[in-house]
Amino acid sequence: MSEWISVNDRLPELNQRVLVYAVEKIDGFIGEHTIEICHRFIQRLIPLFSGNEIWSSPYQYFHTDYKITHWMSLPEPPPEKKTAHWIFGNTMGHSWMKCSECCVSQSGQRGCWSYCPNCGAEMKGETEVEID
Repeated sequence: MSEWISVNDRLPELNQRVLVYAVEKIDGFIGEHTIEICHRFIQRLIPLFSGNEIWSSPYQYFHTDYKITHWMSLPEPPPEKKTAHWIFGNTMGHSWMKCSECCVSQSGQRGCWSYCPNCGAEMKGETEVEID
């Protein structure tokens, strides 16, 4: 994960969703801080402020209560868990199996691997049989 960046040093690109660190701005929230997901955009709805760059608000009154002091890029999402099944076959007396996800052939016997050693897919579901 990246490091916190002060808004005084640099701001994120427009429309880039980032984590923001914000501290209390009014007496009722002394000592409070929060971490939220926000993005900066150009205000176009309110004519008086049209063209100004502002932060999105994760909830009502956020900007009244808190001041954004730092931001950082969002982390990468967790990897999706791939699932697949083995396709078994026999070519000229040679038994083989291949992964339905990556289609790479493996040598081995039925039920010997619960994951594909090539792509990491978890083997689930029915198997297919190809006969040559």
